Amino acid sequence: ILLLTTMDGFDNIPEASSSSTALDEFEANWEASLTEKQAEEEAATAQMKLTAEATLESMNSERESLRERNSSRNREKEQELCEQIDADIEGSGNSWERVVKLVDLHGEETLDVSRMRQIFIKKKNVA
Repeated sequence: ILLLTTMDGFDNIPEASSSSTALDEFEANWEASLTEKQAEEEAATAQMKLTAEATLESMNSERESLRERNSSRNREKEQELCEQIDADIEGSGNSWERVVKLVDLHGEETLDVSRMRQIFIKKKNVA
């Protein structure tokens, strides 16, 4: 019969003493430091969230006021344009003069409209 005895290289190492060692003190200080840093980080995160919410709220209110201002200005311009078009349609005088008013002959030209311009001016002057 063969008896095997197990021996490993760690049998002769003494057990760690239960008394407070430098390593235990370091670990305790490290844990306290980590807890303190985590509390600081959570406070900074909460402050950033409050700042971000306030900034977002002010940005949204500014955007809403700008949108309202643009909407009212666009409604006024559209109303003026509709009144002007109605006045041009119902107005008296030469019909070609009304056409010339409705067509921008002095605007930026992307196409060659010189022939059309000449025809409009000729019709306006003839009628």
